[in-house]
Amino acid sequence: MLLRQLPLLLCSLAWPLAARASVVEQLPLAELTHRADRVVVGQVLETQTAWSDDHRHVFRRVSVRVDQTLKGGASEGLVLLLRGGTLDGISETVVGVPSFEAGERVLLFVRQQGEVCRLVGLGQGAFAIDTDGTAAQKLDGLSLASAGTDGALGLSIHGEGGVGRRPLSALRALIEEAGQVTGQVTGGAR
Repeated sequence: MLLRQLPLLLCSLAWPLAARASVVEQLPLAELTHRADRVVVGQVLETQTAWSDDHRHVFRRVSVRVDQTLKGGASEGLVLLLRGGTLDGISETVVGVPSFEAGERVLLFVRQQGEVCRLVGLGQGAFAIDTDGTAAQKLDGLSLASAGTDGALGLSIHGEGGVGRRPLSALRALIEEAGQVTGQVTGGAR
């Protein structure tokens, strides 16, 4: 009897592991640039957590000082609105939505929505910039789907196949090739 139930048991144990990724369309850098209202380089100042108006969801408001605007209107800063976080002892996790730390340097591809911004393509639209000037997409928890030239669907597991880790200068050049760079320096550290 136990042997007959073993496959069901194994499937039920494996299900949570399979559900720990968000599947999104893989966006090349040119498409990220095209879909974004703004592309900026900046530094995370702080993260605040709050309830949604209906008190059903937790959101994070990430304040970013903008050092350089590569696309869109220049400003001294922006606020990212991200779903998920911990508040009042309750945690809400949205797999594929990146986390940010105060002091972290970032390259962001965002869409303006009123007074706040949202990332393009979840973590695909956020790059962490290291002290050596290299930038890497924040792809934790993302599986990227893309259609091949033959129309077949391909799937990369947990962010493999993204833009990858590159020098920030190379990313700027690729964004410029997309034909949408403004190159405005808006203040702050470079």
